[in-house]
Amino acid sequence: IIEYMIKAAKEAKRHTSWTQPCEPYENGLKTFVKNILSTSEPNPFLSDFIRFQSSIAFFAKFNSLSQTLLKMTVPGVPDFFQGSELWDLRLVDPDNRRPVDFESRFDKLLKLKSGVDLNHLIESDDSGDSKLYIIWKTMNYRKAHPSLFDFGNYIPLQTGGAAGDHVCAFLRKTNNALALVAVPRLVYTLTGGKPILPIGDDVWRDTTIALPPSTSALQGYNILTHERTEIRYNDEGGSLRVADLFHSIPLAILE
Repeated sequence: IIEYMIKAAKEAKRHTSWTQPCEPYENGLKTFVKNILSTSEPNPFLSDFIRFQSSIAFFAKFNSLSQTLLKMTVPGVPDFFQGSELWDLRLVDPDNRRPVDFESRFDKLLKLKSGVDLNHLIESDDSGDSKLYIIWKTMNYRKAHPSLFDFGNYIPLQTGGAAGDHVCAFLRKTNNALALVAVPRLVYTLTGGKPILPIGDDVWRDTTIALPPSTSALQGYNILTHERTEIRYNDEGGSLRVADLFHSIPLAILE
């Protein structure tokens, strides 16, 4: 934290800089950071901050997973920095220029491939294993369907119901392939700040995703969970309940 704060202060160029360093100011900044993060005696700031951080960290998981899945499925080429396969809690340089522990990531992936309770993994994930799992499953799906993601159309879908504003859904479609992607958004507001998984009827209630008639080939198989979601079709198209779609985890790629 101290290294980052000194770098930020130098680049702000208000009280110190790389070309004109002000040692007294930098020393004062170092002392300030040490004091507000000190655990050697009662520290009201740190106590309040840790409670705040705990709440934010829980909901940040869903932001990260949603953004990661979108990055791999919207039009374009997914871009991953080495080392960002897990929760990336590093600050900017010099922190993010340190060597990446590839061996531990390899070991984690082997364990995930041997089987995992994804619901439990996401709820209690402090290391980022759930993010690594989503990357592994989705990138393999992209590899198996290159034309769908290289040339497939992007079709945004309409949502409705009590929590329609809290789900983002779209189709990727070619003449021979079709996939639906859905992720949650604004999860803190969705759950009223309660640290619960955004899944099931209690959270999503009557929320639905509307499907155009051209999606009749969609079978509702979620490649992330290996579960099927019922899709109701009529002459005007189809619809699916988000509570069913997000039954065990709040992420989906439907075939």
